Amino acid sequence: MAETVPCDDVQERFLSLQEVSGDKREEALSDKILNIITSLRLDPTKMRSQCYDGAGNMMGKVKGVGSRILQQYPKALPFWCASHLLNRCIVAACDVKEVRNMMGIADKCCWFFNNSAKRQTYLEAALEQMPDQPQRRKLKELCRTRWVQRHDAFEVFLDFLPATIDAIENILENESRPDSLTDANRILSAITSFPFIIALVIALRCLAYIKSLSIVLQGRELDVVEALKNVRHVKDTLQNKRDSVDNFHGCLYEEAVAVAKAVGVDPSIPRRCGRQAQRNNIPADTPETYYKRVLTIPFLDHLLQQFSERFTTLHERASSVLLLIPSVRQDLDNTSLEYYLDDLPSSGTL
Repeated sequence: MAETVPCDDVQERFLSLQEVSGDKREEALSDKILNIITSLRLDPTKMRSQCYDGAGNMMGKVKGVGSRILQQYPKALPFWCASHLLNRCIVAACDVKEVRNMMGIADKCCWFFNNSAKRQTYLEAALEQMPDQPQRRKLKELCRTRWVQRHDAFEVFLDFLPATIDAIENILENESRPDSLTDANRILSAITSFPFIIALVIALRCLAYIKSLSIVLQGRELDVVEALKNVRHVKDTLQNKRDSVDNFHGCLYEEAVAVAKAVGVDPSIPRRCGRQAQRNNIPADTPETYYKRVLTIPFLDHLLQQFSERFTTLHERASSVLLLIPSVRQDLDNTSLEYYLDDLPSSGTL
């Protein structure tokens, strides 16, 4: 007799690992998944969801693996991994040119120190001269895949900025290798520019609202409703910052000016001219107004747009079945159980 599993006990089971390098077409992958399910004597008609990362052949709207399986089993709704979806939001939002340039410079600076033991000793010596010596002794490289984790890297980079500048200046004074000196000069010029500093501060403070959401979305017991509640909460917070952008940007600008002053950099804006193709030529009377229009507003708008586009109503549709749970019922508006009526033992009594 089979063991009865409590209905509130979420079970995860690793089923199979399959080699698919020979044929990665959507049709072949969907057939492989269904064959695994049937070979384990599982009933695919009881499948109620599919979850994939962002690979195009998995989540394509027409011919993706999820869509192909959905055609055969209409209740097996395909979902993006919520954490991966959040990652994609940040990838798209960070395409703002000033933020993208800042990340490229920070990445080169991390590589410059982390890939040379000799240059790393200069950084460690500079860190020892800081009033509050950090426990870390290395710059944290920007994660290539999990963009949410870049918040931690930005935080370390901002804390290390004075020591990093001192270390590069010492390298320029004491080293003689032409390639090392060339890289050091380029990095020093970049990280001591005000556009880099303010882009670093704005990206760091905006992504701070998303970091905790990333942790929550990776929870093993998180359901769709709770995930949507957390997403809405962060989106509403970002919208609130956008609605009061003058005050929000004012605080970020003051912080950036303080950081710049600590390393001997004056607030400035890029040179503008009548025809400018390589940088924003937005009119502004002051640096504060310029960076609000060029950085803070576009970055917040990109984040809000991505949240709206990527966390779609498909999640709302699947969460409607959770109306049966009193604790979450009030959080679901304008939803219907019609999609799942066949799954209920006595749907008429609802």
